[in-house]
Amino acid sequence: MAKATVKTGSAKTKASPTRRGASPAAVGRPPASAKSASLRAGRVPPKRGAGRFAWLAAAWVAAFAGALILVSALVPATQTWSAVFALAATFAPHALALWLFAMLAAVFAARRKAKLLALVMAFGLVCNVLAIAPYTSALFRTATPWPGTALKVMTLNLRFGYADPDAVSALVSAEGAQALVLTEVSEPLAARLAEKLAQTLPYQAGQPSRGNTAEGTMVFARHPLSVVDAAETTYHSVAVEVADPAGRYVVVGVHPISPLHATASWMSDGAAIAALATRQMSSPLIIAGDFNATLEHLPLRRIMATGLADAVRQSESGWVPTYPSDVAFLPPLIGIDHILANRSFHANNAHSVPISGSDHLGLVAELVRK
Repeated sequence: MAKATVKTGSAKTKASPTRRGASPAAVGRPPASAKSASLRAGRVPPKRGAGRFAWLAAAWVAAFAGALILVSALVPATQTWSAVFALAATFAPHALALWLFAMLAAVFAARRKAKLLALVMAFGLVCNVLAIAPYTSALFRTATPWPGTALKVMTLNLRFGYADPDAVSALVSAEGAQALVLTEVSEPLAARLAEKLAQTLPYQAGQPSRGNTAEGTMVFARHPLSVVDAAETTYHSVAVEVADPAGRYVVVGVHPISPLHATASWMSDGAAIAALATRQMSSPLIIAGDFNATLEHLPLRRIMATGLADAVRQSESGWVPTYPSDVAFLPPLIGIDHILANRSFHANNAHSVPISGSDHLGLVAELVRK
């Protein structure tokens, strides 16, 4: 009897580890029945490290995109290599989101090396913030408005001549524009605008396109004008001298080709406009239109280097994107319409305006003679 009891106790002692799951190989594993049920249901148990790898891969992709944009913006010479770099520089303000995501994704990867990588990405974020600091000027506005009578200048892209002429006329009256630069204006629309603007901007010059294309560029003004120059660009450009009683000034309407169509032509158009600006710099000078370039782009930088200031930046109006304006679920993303002026003027204010039938917002600047 005692012998049987010992055997029973011994059996209990040996069986105990197996019953309680103390085997090292079995620790942390789901019961075999649960595994079988998961497989029968078509569910594959997640592999360890797969989520971390996904976060790390996402961090690298976002960081690469952010670096491409940042380099394209800070080293504008890269934009001459390919349209990819020109396009990348366009989105400098948006790269902040990429750097921020990359930094957080590296942290979520929960690896020591990944966390060190997050510090590098944080550095990229800081560099991007510094690069686009002027776009935040509206938040910390310190500029003092220049005293004097304002000259209201407006530029509108009319989307191959499909914009609403009544809307253009109403906008000119509402804003009190004294000089108007129109791009992508067709002959039929130019004729209708000449009638609509007969009382507000009766003088005009330039060349509209015969069909619904991008070539047409015109200038309308409140006072008599005469053509004084032009730039040899892909699309039409025109420079006019306006005989304003307060003092003559030159307005240039421009529309360089997009870098997505031809990067070399985009560069040469910018060079032609810069040359025109140099020729007319001795006069009070305003250059306006659809530049197909943001302030990070090399052609626009070269134009401004001749002695011109961007009205939005000079007036500390912040970031004023103008394109595209016809996408229902997106606000305008990039600022490619500009009003530039030389040292004869100071920009007190600049803002965008909607225009029916166009894929751009219009831009209005309030310039005061110094």
